[in-house]
Amino acid sequence: LKGVDGTHDVNGVNFVNYVREGAVVTDATSGNIDVQSYVSNLNITHGALPALINLALNKTATSDQGMYTGHAADKAVDGTITGFAQGSSRTTPWKLTIDLDTSTKFNRIVFRSGASEYASQYTIQGSNNGSTWTTFVTETASSGLTKTYKNFGSATYRYVRLNPTAAVLSPGDWGHTILDFEIYNDSATAPNSANLALNKPVLSDQEMYTGYNADKTNDGNDGTYAQASSRITPWKLTIDLGAVKAFNRIVFKSGTTNYASVYTIEASDDRYTWHSLINEAAGTGGSKTYNTFGKTAYRYLRLNPTACVLDAGGTWGYAVLEMEVYNDSTGSSWSRRNDNATATYYYNCPATPVTGYYLQDAHYSNIAGSYAEFKFTGTGVRWIGKKSSDHGKADIYVDGVFDSTVDTYSATDLLQAVCYQKTGLTNGEHTLRMIIRNDKHASSTDYYSDWDAFDFYAGNGVVQKNLILPITENNKTTEEQPLLINIYPNPVTDKLVINMPAEQKKWTYQLINIQGAAIKQGRLNSGNNSIDTRSLIPGMYILSLRSSDLEYYIHRILKTNK
Repeated sequence: LKGVDGTHDVNGVNFVNYVREGAVVTDATSGNIDVQSYVSNLNITHGALPALINLALNKTATSDQGMYTGHAADKAVDGTITGFAQGSSRTTPWKLTIDLDTSTKFNRIVFRSGASEYASQYTIQGSNNGSTWTTFVTETASSGLTKTYKNFGSATYRYVRLNPTAAVLSPGDWGHTILDFEIYNDSATAPNSANLALNKPVLSDQEMYTGYNADKTNDGNDGTYAQASSRITPWKLTIDLGAVKAFNRIVFKSGTTNYASVYTIEASDDRYTWHSLINEAAGTGGSKTYNTFGKTAYRYLRLNPTACVLDAGGTWGYAVLEMEVYNDSTGSSWSRRNDNATATYYYNCPATPVTGYYLQDAHYSNIAGSYAEFKFTGTGVRWIGKKSSDHGKADIYVDGVFDSTVDTYSATDLLQAVCYQKTGLTNGEHTLRMIIRNDKHASSTDYYSDWDAFDFYAGNGVVQKNLILPITENNKTTEEQPLLINIYPNPVTDKLVINMPAEQKKWTYQLINIQGAAIKQGRLNSGNNSIDTRSLIPGMYILSLRSSDLEYYIHRILKTNK
């Protein structure tokens, strides 16, 4: 074999490394190997393999004890060894439990612990229900630092638990430390997805520097970049993926001397209601990869900076080399939607911002009869919420048929927990309804249910049709509407009329204020539907219409007192 510049071509096939009788010939730039003499024992292998996915990365991690301030259990799965989890007591070693969200196959565990405070004797266990545990690793004499376990073959569990029985501790009152707990499936296919943002329509809210337009941010070339011609305020970048697309990884490549340092990356279905996926408070430029928001699905993405680092003496703004969006295959087609995205809530289910929830917010209620309804297209669905000591039970209906009663009680708080899961549905449109019961676990102190997010197992995906209509001064909208939906008057004072055509689809509406809260909602019938607007505060509102097959129409409404 003969290679040039590290690439070795044999009948049109490129190879990197060669193995002959156990010897490796690496990246040869010249020379020959007599293949004929060794054809029976010649193996050709790649060099470095793509990095495998840490299945535990940023999953829900809990401890059975109180943790030292700033060193909670989630530090054990944050993908770094600079942050660490540590118990606040050393009376008994604390247990770490990781929820992988669904039953997951793995065959290797990397346990990174401290050098002076570490678990010395422990088991690693797996469970699919959180109560029945099976031990697959037993350690009797650990000396701390990094330990890799793979002699258990392969295992398939949803929950993985580190269960220590003894620890080595330095003088003090704190417990053992965990730097990072990593879980891998070495036989899994490494991510190899296409950049969903490549050459898609892009938009800047400011004038760009000549030759550095916004479309340079997704041209697939790190050698080009987009840059605004002014630095008075940071410019915003919006990318239209063309349709609602599932994704779970964003790569943001920026300059090293002119870059956004504080920003959010937001997502939307309609370009009016935005959901924050990423909050970056200390960007340092260069390339940043974000994959902690889980798999979700939206059409529009927006980079929204609030602060930048800029070189002295210039007049131009920060630079973006590339904005890349990926849907990495991890053996699952689950996509996550925020609680505000497509769910409807009935009878006193307010929204609340809470750290630790998906996208930092959730809806909740403790009133019997209150319920949430989520429409999706696919073959499976999951209700993501909180389990806690003050939570109760809920009845689950799928497509109007009672399915089961779930109990969301837990002695310890579990955020982003899977409260309910249903799979095996026919591939099509379905409705999940969760109704709060006047019933609870004997140990629970209240009847709460939380709706944090919803996962759906993608079939054909969500059908999204966006029709952004302008404010008009006449009685009816003048733009062509495919379904002949008439909305008038606009501006409105006392009563808004929505005239719907006669068709088989069922439609609902939401009237949303500028804070993103739905202040009016209901079903729509054929013909005229009236909405009382007398109590509305003057200003701008969004009217969102949604059909039973998840078509959307968005209309801006101006409320006045005239």
